Amino acid sequence: DDVSFRTGTYLINIKEPSLSFTDPEYSQVSQHINQFETVLFSDNFMDPVTGYTAYADVDSFVDWFLVNEIAKNVDAKWYSSIFLHWVPGEKIRMGPIWDFDLGFGNVDYADPTYPEGWWVRWNVWIDRMLDDPAFVSKVKQRFADINAQRADIKESINLWAEQLNLAQAENDSIWQ
Repeated sequence: DDVSFRTGTYLINIKEPSLSFTDPEYSQVSQHINQFETVLFSDNFMDPVTGYTAYADVDSFVDWFLVNEIAKNVDAKWYSSIFLHWVPGEKIRMGPIWDFDLGFGNVDYADPTYPEGWWVRWNVWIDRMLDDPAFVSKVKQRFADINAQRADIKESINLWAEQLNLAQAENDSIWQ
């Protein structure tokens, strides 16, 4: 029942606001996302004024990429449940992050089974952005920032696991 449109590479469903194919907002969203993708794959995609950064909130793309790559999230190559949002007059933002049921090695097929190597890097949009040295620099810097917090993150995970211990057991008993 979703209202959707196609770009050159992806099927995009509009979840909110509720639109029909005849609404002017539908055309506005479809045209904007398609224009972004056209610019992203153009020869001048790195132009600081007219390139993809004119359309994309780059920091949100960097964070989305890193979280999903670290998790080896199968769906983040654009198989399902990838969320982005755009408000007219603003840039396209990735997120919220979602759908990690096939992350963290919870698959028995394809490369995400293993912690090494790349997976989300091959998402078509991310792959193209990685051709931009400025994007690569932002990814490296953000990863360094996250990596510097690794000990604190692990401590938090252990604390949360302890707090959720009873809920985890109940979830497992219901859903196996």
